[in-house]
Amino acid sequence: MITEYGKAVRKARITLGITMSQMANELKCSLAYLSAMENGKRPIPIEYVKMTEAYFVRMGLLENLNLKALADLSNQCVCLKDLKTDVQNLIVEIAQTELSDDDVRKMHEILTNAKNR
Repeated sequence: MITEYGKAVRKARITLGITMSQMANELKCSLAYLSAMENGKRPIPIEYVKMTEAYFVRMGLLENLNLKALADLSNQCVCLKDLKTDVQNLIVEIAQTELSDDDVRKMHEILTNAKNR
């Protein structure tokens, strides 16, 4: 089953007219490895995400695909290492709290407003 990360990468490849094989060659990985990451059978390393974003920019795709966030979702983990301690604590607290749909909607609004400042 293709992940959201895989869907975004596939869509970008199609938009640019690039085959999976061409992309695998350019990123110096096997076609099987590329496919496994896109289909959630392998974790997606951050280095690979950065290489993929840079590749798409070199190929002329200037749209922000938000691949890091999609990779985090596909990997089902978020790296806390480079975040401030209070942000790390907040993320852990959210992860350990059962939230209603309304709570999630409100938190999403707060984050959207914070990003737009």
